Amino acid sequence: MEKGTSGKLVVKDTTSIGGWLLVATLTIIPIVNVITFLAFAFSDEHNRSLKNYARAGLISLFIGVMTVLIVGIGLQVDFNKMVDLLPDWFTYLRGNPAKQEV
Repeated sequence: MEKGTSGKLVVKDTTSIGGWLLVATLTIIPIVNVITFLAFAFSDEHNRSLKNYARAGLISLFIGVMTVLIVGIGLQVDFNKMVDLLPDWFTYLRGNPAKQEV
């Protein structure tokens, strides 16, 4: 940052629109997005806004992966029960309710 002619601080190190479009393009490609986030988040060569964007992206990615893992593990338990019920469900959908065992 530098002081401008009016005495206010002026940000000199900015990212152009083309730069942001490139970053956005790189972050929608799987695996490349993680590499891009890590490169921007921990590099001293990039400006502050890119570093903050990359850090926020890494945090969001981590939260998303953890959510999918937790929900997936929770659903896995119920999925095994659902697979056992599928034959009865298909029979019910065809209009022939399964006979209940007494």
